[in-house]
Amino acid sequence: WVPEIAHHSPKTPFLLVGTQVDLREDGTTIERLAKNKQRPIQPELGEKLAKELKAIKYVECSALTQ
Repeated sequence: WVPEIAHHSPKTPFLLVGTQVDLREDGTTIERLAKNKQRPIQPELGEKLAKELKAIKYVECSALTQ
């Protein structure tokens, strides 16, 4: 979706949002991701990716916290 934003509306700011951060420390989630050679994203990596994509900010959210 980033290429589409850059092409059709290059001046539109956007956020990169990490969701379900409550699952970052969940053992079942970690095991499931590991089966696909994946792991939960850490905030530092999200911030780095946001900069690379030229997002205005990286934010995280969780349905379990307010």
